[in-house]
Amino acid sequence: MNDSVPSSAVCGAVLVVDVVPSRRLFGLVLALYAAAALPALLWSDLAVAVRIGWFVVIVALCYRELIRQGWARPSTFVHRFGRTGAGHWFFEACGVRYGEAVLTDRLVGPGVCVLRLSTPRFTRTLVVPTDATDEVSHRRLRAMLLAPQ
Repeated sequence: MNDSVPSSAVCGAVLVVDVVPSRRLFGLVLALYAAAALPALLWSDLAVAVRIGWFVVIVALCYRELIRQGWARPSTFVHRFGRTGAGHWFFEACGVRYGEAVLTDRLVGPGVCVLRLSTPRFTRTLVVPTDATDEVSHRRLRAMLLAPQ
């Protein structure tokens, strides 16, 4: 893509948000899964097999979440998403653009936006904290999500 041309002009979009993996979300995910693993590590009354199984499940779930948020496998991370002039949403991951997505659910707060986008093939949930994009893009995203659809 030519860097001198705005990305909204390139893809005919009303809103384009470029995102990077969030450090705050990374810390939160690690803290939550570490707290979930603590009983397995500290509860001595549990059988060893149960403790090991618990710990393995927590580590697997943490790894899956780190893949989704772009830390474990950056190639699967959604690095750009937005809304087209026709009202459809799109997102780009793994070098592929998924268009014609529908916003099925959203959660908007001053520090984070959560979007659930559904395509005919699958559904993707995007968590966009303020440190994942620039301030102006995050503000425009919040305004678009709060406006009547």
